[in-house]
Amino acid sequence: ARYTAREQGIVGGIGQRIPTFGPFGFATRTPCKSLWLVGDSTHPGEGTAGVSYSALTAVRQIETSFCL
Repeated sequence: ARYTAREQGIVGGIGQRIPTFGPFGFATRTPCKSLWLVGDSTHPGEGTAGVSYSALTAVRQIETSFCL
C-alpha cells in the first residue's frame, strides 16, 4: 500500500471481470470533453504493452480530435 497507494499494495487497476476486461474494458475516450483515460484499467489492459498501447491510442484520438 505504501508504494502503490492501493489497498494492500495490489496492482492491476480495477478488478478484472468480464464486463471490464479486454475488449469490454474502459475506452480511452470519455463522454467528458477533453478527458481521456490511459493505463492498466483501460483497454487493452495491464502490463507494459497494454498500458503503452492505451496511451498511444489516446494520443492518436486526441490528434484526430484537434486536427493535429
